Amino acid sequence: MGYADLAAVRAQLNLSTDSPADASAIARLAQLDDSMSALFEIKCNGRRFGGAAVATARTVPGTGTDRLWLDVPLTSLTSVVVVDVPPITVDPTTLILLEPIYRGTGFRAIRRTNVAIFPATLNATVTGVWTDQPPGGSVPPEVRDTVTYAVIDQYRNEVASPAGVIGPDGFATVRANPWNFELAKNTIAWWTLPPRIAV
Repeated sequence: MGYADLAAVRAQLNLSTDSPADASAIARLAQLDDSMSALFEIKCNGRRFGGAAVATARTVPGTGTDRLWLDVPLTSLTSVVVVDVPPITVDPTTLILLEPIYRGTGFRAIRRTNVAIFPATLNATVTGVWTDQPPGGSVPPEVRDTVTYAVIDQYRNEVASPAGVIGPDGFATVRANPWNFELAKNTIAWWTLPPRIAV
């Protein structure tokens, strides 16, 4: 799923869905939306936006303490099962999320509040929504605007010249990198996940 506002992109580039002559250019914009959106996610250390929030299970090593440390932050917790024979489902009312990351959009640790521990010799299966998955809801406007601008700029770069310059002979200028503009730099800084931690 791309994050750009493709209607705004088409308007900026004077392309119309009603014009057969514009069909290939519009198809290229959809490809650029996917690639620029993926690049934006990479620049944000894997954070995803929009989509449908789906809980997934991941294996987390035990610590021998009352906490589990998560290499990828968790946005919401569904369940924790200690992988033993038989598996031990931890009472969710005895769990709290700790160590919030920047902007409180995820948590680095799960703690048991009933004096029990997560055995160091056993893994746990943690099910929930992780920060590197789509969180649900709509794409934030600043993310949409950043990717929209990147798609427009990349398309213009592709049709400008092999050297990436624009303008008439003698007055040509090199196009600026859209990721260096304040909108892009500040949006990326705001939404970037912290680096993964070793657990």
